Amino acid sequence: MSQASLQRASVRINHITIRLHYLHDGQWHMVRAQRWNATGFCFFYDQPLPLGLLPFKRSLQHFDGELVWTSVQQDPLQVLEMLVNEQIHQYVQSLHDQPVLQGRLLQLARVHGMVDDKRRVLASLGVKVTEQQWHQQLANRMAQPLYQSGVHVRSAVWKEIVHEANKVAGVVQDLGNWPGFGDSAQ
Repeated sequence: MSQASLQRASVRINHITIRLHYLHDGQWHMVRAQRWNATGFCFFYDQPLPLGLLPFKRSLQHFDGELVWTSVQQDPLQVLEMLVNEQIHQYVQSLHDQPVLQGRLLQLARVHGMVDDKRRVLASLGVKVTEQQWHQQLANRMAQPLYQSGVHVRSAVWKEIVHEANKVAGVVQDLGNWPGFGDSAQ
């Protein structure tokens, strides 16, 4: 089996993301690695990037990744999820004296999917965004191009980042046991 086939067949984690920065035109830009494993990840961004090597970092850990494919994405559900996660992050910044709630909300933002549950959590916290406002935000964001790239990584630094993220992934899988989250399936 070829290296590319092995990479595609490898199990990928998609229920949490890994916050990274990439260097482009002399500036660091934040992204969230999705569908990641020890050999690579995907990420969304708002500007076209050329294929080839791209510097990444997580905190002080630097590594290079090779952008091996790029496509324009226009999936409204993914865009809505990004908007909801951005709203969660904005709310978290106001929680200076509640580190436990901050941590839980940040973990929730890392969980892939669960858009309706995330919106219910925001509403329960007093963040009032109407359906019309969500639709307007979605329409505004959909008017802008959104790109997705696949990154292949051969780096001990990336493997260590993945190892640490895998420790968190098991905890996030238990998210369904939180009061109010398990109820949505009933």
